[in-house]
Amino acid sequence: MKKIFSLFILTGFLYSFEINGEGNINNFYFIKDSVKLVPYNFHELQLNIKNGSEKYEFYSSFVLRAFEEKGTNLEKLSLPSFKLRTHLWEYYLSIYDFLFKNLDLKVGKQRIAWGKADKLNITDVLNPFDFQNPFDFGKKYSSFSFLFDVYLPKETNFEVTFLPNFSPPLFPENFNFFEILNFYSPLLKNVKDTIIYPENKNFKNSMYAFKINSKILKFDFSLSYFYGFDNLPIFKNLIIENDTIKKIEYFFPKMHMAGFDFSGELKGIGIWGEFGYFIPRDTVIFSLFPSTPDTLLSSPYLKYIIGFDYNFKNGPYINFQFNHGFLFERYSPSIPNTLHDYYVLRIEKKFLREKIKFGLSGIGEVLNFKKLKNNYGYSIIPEFLYKIHDNLEMKIGLINISGKGKTLFNSFKDLDQFYLNLKVSF
Repeated sequence: MKKIFSLFILTGFLYSFEINGEGNINNFYFIKDSVKLVPYNFHELQLNIKNGSEKYEFYSSFVLRAFEEKGTNLEKLSLPSFKLRTHLWEYYLSIYDFLFKNLDLKVGKQRIAWGKADKLNITDVLNPFDFQNPFDFGKKYSSFSFLFDVYLPKETNFEVTFLPNFSPPLFPENFNFFEILNFYSPLLKNVKDTIIYPENKNFKNSMYAFKINSKILKFDFSLSYFYGFDNLPIFKNLIIENDTIKKIEYFFPKMHMAGFDFSGELKGIGIWGEFGYFIPRDTVIFSLFPSTPDTLLSSPYLKYIIGFDYNFKNGPYINFQFNHGFLFERYSPSIPNTLHDYYVLRIEKKFLREKIKFGLSGIGEVLNFKKLKNNYGYSIIPEFLYKIHDNLEMKIGLINISGKGKTLFNSFKDLDQFYLNLKVSF
């Protein structure tokens, strides 16, 4: 009888919550034999729970990821073939009209997305990167924070964000991210590394941000400011014993960021832009060879994105962006051309009442226009999507990568791949 009564209580409790989610099957197949990675196929299940009223809203999101593993010896062949990772992705409480009218408070582990560009957001600096799919650039996950939102007249609001603790990024399971990108000298490969985290006392690892959003005619715009830590580690020091490199140390440098972004529509054309002005607070002298030291993070720098999109009537959809400085690029005066230029184009066309969609994406990278022949990179991604049902879709595609010189795509040029993804929503 107690079990039946408990079941009724649990059913009533769950009935008061809105529950939805999605499952993703992600399969990637490398084409070249010289690939540097083991397969990184991973599958993901996300469950979202929400409950609220006019005064509050509670939201929680759980993510379960299963990464494929292959046995490296006979004993491991008897073990499960997937490594499981569980994440409490988001959990927060929103309180409307907190303390006084037009003041909202959202507290908890949350994703605070800044910027108006398409995915590759320069000013989106509050949350850490999620690189567990290393080709899903721009994906981030949540961190614990307090967000105060004050609503002002004339469609204006002012945001204040406080993050008590720094959150590091999520890196891929199966490879050394820095080794693949070849950020530093090949002499540093296979050297043990350690990460120095911001000091966790007296709020020395806390961060804060301000943002004002408003609207003029058909354009939304915002001004923002952030003071905190870069969420990708950078070289700090080498430990050398007997003229041999034993260890490399990384840390998360502090920075200021002043941002401006806008988005709107002009005669049916969507237009957007983002500008981020970064002021580093931690300078690093990299002296692997004393005669040619490199100075990192010693000067302010500007990164920006300009883009537009247009949906032709009964025709294709086109989306173009120009990026100066990729998400994890930083300017250093002693290293030439550290901020690269990227040209991103996507064309889509839908058929059969939007059940079928063909897409073609292209990214061109230029390190130095004066020496373009040996300083470029590109990626071409044709893709086919079939919507099997309202809540079930299949996507297949091909990623072709090439480049020369010290470009991002030259670092990835051996990673051409075919992918098959299935997504179900519920």
